[in-house]
Amino acid sequence: MTERRRLLGKLEFIGTDFLGWQNQPQGPTIQSTLEAAISELIGYRIPILAPSRTDAGVHALGQLFCVDIPPEKDIQLKRLFFGINANLPMSISLKDLIQVPLKFNIRENIGKSYKYRIWQGPYPRAFFDWNHWWIKSPLDLEAMQEAANMLLGTHDFSGFRARGCQAPNRIKTMRTVDITECDQPDGKTYEFHIEGDHFLRKMIRIMVGSLVDVGWHRKPTSLIAELLETKVRSISGQTAPAKGLCLEEVFYQEDLFASRGLLGWEDDPAPKKPETPLF
Repeated sequence: MTERRRLLGKLEFIGTDFLGWQNQPQGPTIQSTLEAAISELIGYRIPILAPSRTDAGVHALGQLFCVDIPPEKDIQLKRLFFGINANLPMSISLKDLIQVPLKFNIRENIGKSYKYRIWQGPYPRAFFDWNHWWIKSPLDLEAMQEAANMLLGTHDFSGFRARGCQAPNRIKTMRTVDITECDQPDGKTYEFHIEGDHFLRKMIRIMVGSLVDVGWHRKPTSLIAELLETKVRSISGQTAPAKGLCLEEVFYQEDLFASRGLLGWEDDPAPKKPETPLF
């Protein structure tokens, strides 16, 4: 009998209508929706694994997942790719699908990158509402970046974790915490680009919320250093809303999608639905 196949997929999704990644009884999640789409092709439910469990309302451009296809289900990779896409709602797109060795462990990644977006202006922008945090008051970019630089390096991030976080290791390394400002009609947009090895529960949203409080001069720029030293969550700033956060990429020692080895896809019919733009 043929050996089971371990597949690695890359997703993008708009998380607005989902209760995060992980299965739960209260409502739809990305994991439950994807498992249902795969079961339509396989005939029964197969569990899937991911390297990141996004919160309710968080979006993704590069969420990965792993699934083991039973040996008796000898379905072409191309057929699985297009079939899964056809069974997914418009808010979720399967961007790529490859076969990886059975020894591949999706949890053994070396880091992730996220982007957080803010719209600052006198009124809410309908076009920005689903993936930006709207704030009215101007921000001091220089003060925020000065504080953000203190996050770089390896620290105990206990002061930036949400209640209920059960991660045993709170020592994390931040490689990038950059903030860019862009003028818009009647306001500005801000993008926080954050890259690190691992993250605690709601850690990025607490980081961004704290930096915004620094940008409003509600908190001093020394807040970040104080949080890293005291590890006391109660002195940090607010928690930024989920809708502004997007998981961009998950990193491994080698780019597993760089040499896909899949030939002839250019001759296949286009997927049933177009990709959903996540700008």
